[in-house]
Amino acid sequence: MNDRVLLRRIAEKNENLIQRPDAFVQDSDIGEVLAVGEGMLIGGVLRPINLQPGDKVRFGHYNAEEIEVEGEKLV
Repeated sequence: MNDRVLLRRIAEKNENLIQRPDAFVQDSDIGEVLAVGEGMLIGGVLRPINLQPGDKVRFGHYNAEEIEVEGEKLV
């Protein structure tokens, strides 16, 4: 996985007083870390990723690639 992280989306709680129609609700951009790559090799030095499985992170909507593993959508 090199410099990549595998995430499971976590549903955000919407505590707003105004409810949005489902057509306008986007998928959550918060995820739980499932797996972490070794890191990226920069200038001959391995730079590890400072995350561990179980950590919660926010990720960019347009930077993430969605995949399906055994019927579950992961990022």
